[in-house]
Amino acid sequence: LEGLAKDPMMADALLRKIDYSAMQPIATRFEDSIELVKFLENIALQRSNCELVIADRTFSRQNISNFFQSDYCLGAGHEEGVYISGQFVSVLSGRPVMMMSVPVKDAEGTELGLISAVLDIADLSVYLRDLQQPGQYTVVLDRYNSALIDTRVVGTGQGSVTANDPVISRAITEIKRSHGENGV
Repeated sequence: LEGLAKDPMMADALLRKIDYSAMQPIATRFEDSIELVKFLENIALQRSNCELVIADRTFSRQNISNFFQSDYCLGAGHEEGVYISGQFVSVLSGRPVMMMSVPVKDAEGTELGLISAVLDIADLSVYLRDLQQPGQYTVVLDRYNSALIDTRVVGTGQGSVTANDPVISRAITEIKRSHGENGV
């Protein structure tokens, strides 16, 4: 997502109104990303006021509605850049998903909008588990320090670990110490 967000084509699309046929290269990149990255369910490009510019063809109305009602569009949580929503159920797959958004900025660094994607939590967990060495694990927390993904847990137990877990608590403390109160 960060690579797409840095693509000048995305900033150009946000800066001016262009017809849908001119958006085809973006739509093609979105489709290619979904084919390549199996845990991506949808990708969309939105302006800072959450107006939808373009989305891949499977980006459902519920996904957009869930995003529009999220803390991001209410103005909280994205001040530091990347935003990760809480968990919700996809109308496409019926599986637990989360939304991740990355700001799109112009050459001067002004935020113009964002690229957001719906990620399948189970598929992302499997992907992260496959990247790990023996004895390692990955935990993805939302902004409230609840686990969205915990690769120590197999199956439907995702989200059972929170910041109260001693290992996670130490990691959060370390992140805050090294990156500031809001973390990274």
